[in-house]
Amino acid sequence: MINNSSFGVQKQQKIQLKLLNNINKNSLFVV
Repeated sequence: MINNSSFGVQKQQKIQLKLLNNINKNSLFVV
């Protein structure tokens, strides 16, 4: 169960990194 929860956290972190990368690419629109 601990392994599953940690895996879920890693998945969330990867998704957050993807979102951050997308924001960086579209920074002109964000600003």
